[in-house]
Amino acid sequence: MDAADLLYATICEENRLLAQFIEMLEQEELLLAGPPDIDKLQKITVEKNHHIDQLVATDAKRQALLAQCGFSAGLDGLAQAAAKHRFISEPCDLLLEFAKRAKHLNTSNGATIAACWSHHHEALNQLSRLCGHDGLYDARGRNLSGSTGKHANFRAA
Repeated sequence: MDAADLLYATICEENRLLAQFIEMLEQEELLLAGPPDIDKLQKITVEKNHHIDQLVATDAKRQALLAQCGFSAGLDGLAQAAAKHRFISEPCDLLLEFAKRAKHLNTSNGATIAACWSHHHEALNQLSRLCGHDGLYDARGRNLSGSTGKHANFRAA
């Protein structure tokens, strides 16, 4: 198998991984729009991180193959490869479409998460002002009044 064939196979693998990543982002989008399900969101986050690692490795392989074929890195290299090897053109176009869709979904989901976090943070601040900090906890579970609350003293024997 020559370098152009390996490049084609690598781009097809990237497309497969990106399609799966997009499915996860779409699931995340649905979860963010509905009632909170932290367990499912955490599971998707773990899966997304795993896919990101795979995508980074596949991207590095593609960049190395582009260089091996004498092409530039990045989008310019993909365009050069597609122009010289027509059989690579369609997977390159699909890769760019998938990347654009994944970027859009990831940005949108990130904005939703940031807005929710901001809303919850503001609600906590309002409750804190109303209650004088008594009985409220921060994001790390610490009492906002600075005290540790009522507790028993235990000593190791």
